[in-house]
Amino acid sequence: MYGNDRLSTDLRNVARLIKGGLQTRVYTVYQGGFDTHTSQVGSNTYDGTHTSLLNSVSRAISGFQQDIEKMGVADKVIGIVFTEFGRTVRSNGGKGTDHGRSTPIWLFGSSLKGGRYGTNPVLLNPDTNKIETQVPIQFDYRSVYYSVLKDWFCLTNSQLESVFGGPTKTAKYASQYHDLFRTGTVTSNADVSNTERLDKLNDIFPNPIEQSGVISFNTTGGSITLEIIDTKGNKVRSLMEKEINQGYHEMSFEKQDLKPGIYLVRMRKENYQSTKKLVIY
Repeated sequence: MYGNDRLSTDLRNVARLIKGGLQTRVYTVYQGGFDTHTSQVGSNTYDGTHTSLLNSVSRAISGFQQDIEKMGVADKVIGIVFTEFGRTVRSNGGKGTDHGRSTPIWLFGSSLKGGRYGTNPVLLNPDTNKIETQVPIQFDYRSVYYSVLKDWFCLTNSQLESVFGGPTKTAKYASQYHDLFRTGTVTSNADVSNTERLDKLNDIFPNPIEQSGVISFNTTGGSITLEIIDTKGNKVRSLMEKEINQGYHEMSFEKQDLKPGIYLVRMRKENYQSTKKLVIY
């Protein structure tokens, strides 16, 4: 599964936050070290800095994907791997490469169609019979973001124009639209407004708390679970697990043995899940 490096640790923490019920829409993790002007390769093309870094990325993504599959939410999570600049094709003489104009973008997740978009680059210049220094650009990277924002986050045209700086620029990225998602994928376009309105965990009061607090929630009725979890997603206390009638409800709880720190109160009902931050003094 995961490796023992920072990237694996960060993606493991993201998986825990998802499991804990946080409603965060986008998580960002980072791995440095790819600015390989020297020692990109070692004694052969299968070792060196670049190989180690890609192995790290592979282990981290593999561990994360296995985690969300075990949680049963793999169809609700996608990942995008991108970098701020590409690399040249030819070595600079120090077993490294310099900054380049283009680079691949990887997407992963069970809701994606998969495959390659675009064509393999032709690196041999037929006129000079030499290897090109740069990989030719095929797509504007913002066309990938456009496609994800449109089909996964379901932004409207006006929202897309606000993100990309007006209708002219948006139309440019739309012209390179990528059909990324499998047929039948349920994205943010699902009608969740009714669930969000009728089943809702409210803010904890008071917050922070010193001795006791009040948790309130609205529900359409059914089996409700309330629990306190830590920031790693581990349950530290069960507050409620029973059938509740429709309507507004409140319950008091005591600090008891909870140590000072940050926790989350989680409410679960069938497919609905919500969390609220709780601070203990």
